[in-house]
Amino acid sequence: MRVVGLRGRYREMMVSVRVPVLLLGGEADRLVPVASMREAAERNPGWETVILPGVGHTPQLEVPESVTGTLRDWLRTHF
Repeated sequence: MRVVGLRGRYREMMVSVRVPVLLLGGEADRLVPVASMREAAERNPGWETVILPGVGHTPQLEVPESVTGTLRDWLRTHF
């Protein structure tokens, strides 16, 4: 985030989001630690969070059926 000039303000920005959010990530992601995903989920209890077990940084490539099903169900619920 520092690279794009946010310098730590991303948490404040996440809390200000007022639209439905699906946080979808992989438990085995080596680029975005699962602890960071869980922290974001805790800070934003209105967000729906799905952490896929055994999946890395690219769930859309690793388990496309699971991602598609999760997105389809989430979209039906929210839109």
